[in-house]
Amino acid sequence: STLGIRFSKTYKFLLWLGAILYFGMLLLIDSRAAIIYPAIIFVLVTKMYNRNRIDFIRFLPVVQVAGPILLVFFLQFAASNPIFESFSRSSEDLQTGNSRSIIWGISLAEFLNFKPEHLAGYGEYGHYASGASSSWAPFFGRYENSELMHPHNTIFMILFDYGFLGLIVYFFLLNRSIKMVRLTWSYNREFNSLIIGYIMYFLILGITESFFGFYYLNSYYLLFSILIVQAASIPFIAEERLRQQNASLQNTISQPQSEVTHAN
Repeated sequence: STLGIRFSKTYKFLLWLGAILYFGMLLLIDSRAAIIYPAIIFVLVTKMYNRNRIDFIRFLPVVQVAGPILLVFFLQFAASNPIFESFSRSSEDLQTGNSRSIIWGISLAEFLNFKPEHLAGYGEYGHYASGASSSWAPFFGRYENSELMHPHNTIFMILFDYGFLGLIVYFFLLNRSIKMVRLTWSYNREFNSLIIGYIMYFLILGITESFFGFYYLNSYYLLFSILIVQAASIPFIAEERLRQQNASLQNTISQPQSEVTHAN
């Protein structure tokens, strides 16, 4: 909603209403990441739009690979810092990322010991089928069916459910989407800024949550909507490429004529 307020020229009232309602809901559910991440993304996308530079978005998939590693190191530093402790429920909660670093360690150990099932995954709730979730179920004892609790990381969720092959397809589609944004950027910067904002949110939140599959239906449907919109942008991409080719051809034709004129 905040990106829509910044870049959209219509539906301002609905966007402001949505932003206020969503912010109130986030305060009620005590979701710190869901408040911090949009603020960071809003600043990044706004700077990108103002500078008209989007080259860096090709490196966005690296966020989900390097993110958990950097987060684990950062949490070790933050756990001993009084400023960061004030934002945490407890020092242990902060040091382990609410047990996420432990869960990721269990998940990593599962895939370091290669099994044939790792190629195509265990299917939906693969973390349960593999037996890995039984090791972190005690951390979620107050939840019903705690052994079904997901690994709180998109990459591990894909590996458990769809295996290494599924992860390859995931990164292929992700890179394809980013490439289409880069190709159509000059055609509609405002709309593409919204898409980049969602992709950033999808990737950053996917560091600490299983933001893929049918565990979060709302995000999954939104992802499909974006892919459909991008597919509809293909004719505009072709039109833009044709325009660029024609402009290049015109420059090539006019250049010899100018050289002849100067010679005369």
